[in-house]
Amino acid sequence: MNGFLNIYKPCGMSSSDVVVKVKKRIFALFGDKKIRVGHLGTLDPAAEGVLVVAVGTAARLFDRFLKKRKLYRAEVTFGIETDTLDREGTVVRSGGKIPEHAELVRAAKSLTGEVFQMPPQYSAKSVGGVRAYQLARQGETVELSPKKVTISGIDILSYADGVAEIEVDCLGGVYIRSIARDLGAECGTFAYMSRLTRLQAGAFKACDAVSLEEFLGRDKIDLIPTESALTDIPRYDVADGLFGKLDNGVKLSEKELLGLPVGEFRIYAKNRLFGIGKNCEGMLEIETRLWEEEKGELKVENGKLKVEEEKGELKVENGKLKVEEENGKLKVDEKNDGLWGESQIPKIISFGEKVGEPLIVVLGYMDCVHIGHRSLICEAKAQADKNSVKTAVVTFANNPYRTLGKDILPVYDFETRLRYFETDYVLCAEFDEEFRRMTGEAFLDKLFDGADIRGAVVGEDYRFSAGAAWGIRELREYLERRGVPLFVCGTVKDGGEKIGSSRIRAYLTEGNIEGANRLLGRSYFVSGRVIRGTGTGAAIGFPTANIEPPTETVRLKEGVYLTRSRINGGEFHPSVTNAGARPTFSDEGKYLFESYIDGISGEQYGKLLEIEFLERIRDVVRFDTKEELVKQLKSDAERIKLKIES
Repeated sequence: MNGFLNIYKPCGMSSSDVVVKVKKRIFALFGDKKIRVGHLGTLDPAAEGVLVVAVGTAARLFDRFLKKRKLYRAEVTFGIETDTLDREGTVVRSGGKIPEHAELVRAAKSLTGEVFQMPPQYSAKSVGGVRAYQLARQGETVELSPKKVTISGIDILSYADGVAEIEVDCLGGVYIRSIARDLGAECGTFAYMSRLTRLQAGAFKACDAVSLEEFLGRDKIDLIPTESALTDIPRYDVADGLFGKLDNGVKLSEKELLGLPVGEFRIYAKNRLFGIGKNCEGMLEIETRLWEEEKGELKVENGKLKVEEEKGELKVENGKLKVEEENGKLKVDEKNDGLWGESQIPKIISFGEKVGEPLIVVLGYMDCVHIGHRSLICEAKAQADKNSVKTAVVTFANNPYRTLGKDILPVYDFETRLRYFETDYVLCAEFDEEFRRMTGEAFLDKLFDGADIRGAVVGEDYRFSAGAAWGIRELREYLERRGVPLFVCGTVKDGGEKIGSSRIRAYLTEGNIEGANRLLGRSYFVSGRVIRGTGTGAAIGFPTANIEPPTETVRLKEGVYLTRSRINGGEFHPSVTNAGARPTFSDEGKYLFESYIDGISGEQYGKLLEIEFLERIRDVVRFDTKEELVKQLKSDAERIKLKIES
């Protein structure tokens, strides 16, 4: 049950009160208290007009909807000022100047465009974790900062006896009460907003809205489809064969997706709206997931699968559904397809979105999931087993160092890290400027808003929040207020030094693959789709499979490495991999991973190649003749066989 309701909010009722009544009506009709219901932009109690109520996954569009176009009609009274800037407040000044019509027109023009607007003292702005209106009611003067907003137009519809009727066309975040105040100031007087009606919010108009009274009297709820709020961006359909990867959060590239649009677009899978995505340097990036599994009870009757509605849920990840009639129950064969090793890919949830199960969470970036990181995950799993709950890692999909202005690349990209987390969920945040400025309390509030947290696991040097101001002490105090335990793990060391991502990055850039593997607790790994080569290797008896290096990750030192490789999740085979350019046959200097895989032949273009690095054996060398190169390749191939056997 997902979509929107266009409710005409009456005066004298808060937006939250409207949502409560709507939710109670939905529960009365459907009997499901878990359906998420919320408004997409508040209206003051004294205002009336369009209040968009989101139901189900449509509520995930809150942040996006706030930026949409709004249209208001307001009455502004000049010469009088109230403390709240509207008719609900107490008059603090009166007898002010009544401006001329021409002055009002000039003032309205000066307030349009991209302008900085000061929010009202009585507003929902957070000041040190407290709402501004709460401080104002206590008599405190609230220090607020101007906010950049977009006001497309302020039209004067009528003006007489110091009372103007205006129409305001703007984007989200604009306070109409502030416009009334600023119109007065521009005219050399003061004013307040004496009436307000929201005529439009995004695609939803007052003329199409249903009164709250009418909605509460209905026996049937007709939701407006979620797509109706997204018609401003194009549609892109993902092939059914790629749905499994899409559903599991695996990034898809332009090589797999034909005609991937530029910019932002609606994603459809199996002819249903999956979410909102964007083309990020040739990769499909999910911004907002809107897909929700169809629910039903599964029964096996006469060897066939039967689904009865509203009774349960089936979801099989990384596997195939096998139905057998065994005591009337469903059996699921979750045979791993091999593309992701032995690990189960966690379910990806955007940070702050709802998770339907209690969690033990691991906090930290974990850009390579080394031995130290895995000790945290093991602790989380142990605590989760004790309490019969699920596990999750809270991390970032992007490179936070970029936002911090640091030229540091992670060891692995997000897609590769997923195979090593081995938790039930990954709560995935985007480290942008807004996140960078987030306080420790705001971060934890958002975490708890989205999930039922039963415990947190961190390393002893864990720090977070704006300026890394919060550490173990502040985190523990916060969790104690919520009655949630904190588990702090000691530092894991190697040779007396802390095992850290910086050491692993240094080892990789130096070509010390053995050192990197020791700290990772496994072989360093790369993967990608095989690209077309020149065919030179096949011509000399050593056919190779070539992949491009992952973008935005630390680069392994150029050289020739003993490796083991596999194609499309098959068995691993001994291989020799050249990392870097190919100076004997090419002068273009393009960095590639070029692998000769013993025991694999034939066309590999477009297949998934996975390479594990075992040992660096030599630098990249330019050979003067083909015969010299072949001799060296035979020696390399023999060496890797001996390495694997040993």
